[in-house]
Amino acid sequence: MLFKTAIYSGITFYDITQSAKIIELEDETIKREIDKFLESNKERTIEELIKKALSITSETLEFSRKSTSTNPNELRTTRKTHCVGYASLSNSIINYGLKKMDKSEYKSTHWRGKIYLLRIEFTNKSDDSFFKDHDFVEITNSSENVRLRIDPSLYEFTRIGIMNIKYSK
Repeated sequence: MLFKTAIYSGITFYDITQSAKIIELEDETIKREIDKFLESNKERTIEELIKKALSITSETLEFSRKSTSTNPNELRTTRKTHCVGYASLSNSIINYGLKKMDKSEYKSTHWRGKIYLLRIEFTNKSDDSFFKDHDFVEITNSSENVRLRIDPSLYEFTRIGIMNIKYSK
């Protein structure tokens, strides 16, 4: 999987067009699952938290082009959603975990943007509004030059996980 992620990271570019609304995690079932994970794993890293968020998101949701909700606090019961709901839930889980880990230097942001594959925009190749843009999550710590990207709906189908993005200097 690491090799697959490295190849994907090398041939794709995500162009941020706007931020999406960040919704605080209120779902008590998911919060308990994160709390249990954090308590059982005292030497946890940011990467482990992100992997757990991807895992919970993938286990909780079912991809559907016709989403009834993208609110992370409703998705455990509605289950069916598209890339917006996947990114929204993962982002809310990560932000909850960062707060519990007291990692205020890190920031998780839900973004909307375009995907370029080998410098060709992938998101505009259809008249279908579903492919108009794409949602993903970035976890950053600019003081330590950390910029990690996840695409939770892509993870659902390919298991491509954390992409390490370098800041340009």
